[in-house]
Amino acid sequence: MEVEGDLNSAGMLVAEEISIRRPGDVRITGAIESIDAAASRIHLLGLQVQLDERTRFEDKTSADDMFLSAARLAVGDRVEIRGFEDPVKANLVIATRLERDDDDDNEVELRGRVQQVNAPALTILGVRIDTTATTQFRDDDTTISAPTFFDQAAGRIVEAEGNWNGASIIAHEAEFEDGARRTP
Repeated sequence: MEVEGDLNSAGMLVAEEISIRRPGDVRITGAIESIDAAASRIHLLGLQVQLDERTRFEDKTSADDMFLSAARLAVGDRVEIRGFEDPVKANLVIATRLERDDDDDNEVELRGRVQQVNAPALTILGVRIDTTATTQFRDDDTTISAPTFFDQAAGRIVEAEGNWNGASIIAHEAEFEDGARRTP
């Protein structure tokens, strides 16, 4: 739950906005590749993202569309999705929040639990993350080696940033995000 507001003279919080947030450790940033309006789903980075009545929409573009909804999205819109993996259907993300922005950066981001490790690649939500000799690996903002990263990656929450080539993310950075620091 999140409550926003101001403290009054008695020190009591006077709520201006109250929202209940569903838990989630998935974050996806990129351009919408396709939209299935009938199913209220968008696709980006090869993933299906389910939008529903509890998805919070925010428009951070210059249009500042206060009525932003699934019906007002377009292919090519840059969005950041926060949510969780559907417990029944693999690699389907249920969006708790969708932010649309004007950022024209081609960089993408995927954060989620590592499903498979096969150095120099890993898989998150069925999406392949390829690393290169220039990829930076981090654990709690501390630089670590690629072998250390891959030895510890299975089952951990990782955020990968890079470029989408239509089949995989070519990561320039991969970082553990689960707070379970394992390096000495």
